[in-house]
Amino acid sequence: MTRRLVETAVALADVLARENAALAAMNLPQAAAMLADKQKALASFAAAQSEHATASKQTIAEVMPVAQRLQSLATDNKRLLEYAMRVQGRVLGIVAGAAARASARPLAASSRYGATGTLMATQRIAPVVVFARV
Repeated sequence: MTRRLVETAVALADVLARENAALAAMNLPQAAAMLADKQKALASFAAAQSEHATASKQTIAEVMPVAQRLQSLATDNKRLLEYAMRVQGRVLGIVAGAAARASARPLAASSRYGATGTLMATQRIAPVVVFARV
């Protein structure tokens, strides 16, 4: 049973390490795509833990390095997820603020000439698309 507990803990740690690397690189789509893998690894680990209710000193010695790695990765994962959410919130706030300012500016107030030689106020402004990979 100890072997299964260690194997499932290592598998969970590996998933967390990959997700942490994606989050550190701000590759949010890749990090989000790992949710199913993380849930599966966590369920396997929890099942192995419940099967292994009593632990001997030898078992504890075998599991301790993996448990410490899991603890470290889980702490980093939480910090990186919170950071990614803050960054996403800031980006959305910047885009929303820019859109609000752009829509609040009246066209008639413009006295500049456009590329066609007509006043900007009489020209139709094309929609703008903003794409940013966070």
